[in-house]
Formats: sequence, C-alpha cells, structure tokens
Amino acid sequence: MFTLLTEESLQQAEVLGKAMRFAAMFSAEALEDMGSLRFQPRKKVLTLVLAPEAEPLYGEVAAARFQSLAKSMGVTDVNVKVAPLRKR
Repeated sequence: MFTLLTEESLQQAEVLGKAMRFAAMFSAEALEDMGSLRFQPRKKVLTLVLAPEAEPLYGEVAAARFQSLAKSMGVTDVNVKVAPLRKR
C-alpha cells in the first residue's frame, strides 16, 4: 500500500493523522470553542491557543501529541497560549 503513495503524500497523511489524534483530545465539546491552531509556515511557527475552559485538557499526553504533530510538520517554534477565543 505504501508503495502507491509518494513521499509527500505519506508526509501529509502522517500530519493529518497526528492532527486528528490531537484534536480528538478536545472533542468533548464543540472543537472550535476549545481552541485554535495558527501555523506560520515561512517562520516554522505553530501556536496553539486554548480557551480557558480547555486548559485542564492540555495535559502530558496532549502536550506530547502536540509536540509530535509540530515535529512532523517541520516546525521549529511551538507556542501554547491560554486566551479567550475570538468569535467568528
């Protein structure tokens, strides 16, 4: 199966899988109300902004999954902030 995919497709699949596993940790409520990710590809910066009510969910396992996601994306600067989310 893996021989059917290009290296780029494999990389994208890995990132998607890690992102889904990470997001699932916050899916008890409406996900968009729990936090947001901001990715700056040129600067290789990934920022997680958590709503105050989601902060208790960001434990050791969630942090490890977030770091793993960032690493697979080639991110060199990872930030986690707790702040009220902007309503769209």
